[in-house]
Amino acid sequence: MPTQERLADFIATVVRGEHVEAIERFYAPHATMQENNAPPRVGRDVLVAHEAAALARLSRMETEPASGLSRPATMRKVVVLPAPLGPSRA
Repeated sequence: MPTQERLADFIATVVRGEHVEAIERFYAPHATMQENNAPPRVGRDVLVAHEAAALARLSRMETEPASGLSRPATMRKVVVLPAPLGPSRA
């Protein structure tokens, strides 16, 4: 279990927008992540590459600690996608 100081450092890193750095600093070499029904991604290097690629596709991502929840490491992410390329199909 991480200390409260380490947890606060992790949250601060993510809130500053340093998502890739947070994975590099705080995730174990054998960590996994999974999106919905997709198979898990395994290994910190794989997670770092995936996060960097995902962030490169966004205009921006804002993250803030979620308040009022029982789990202190819970965060809320706001993802802003870039405008579509080319003419709109309205």
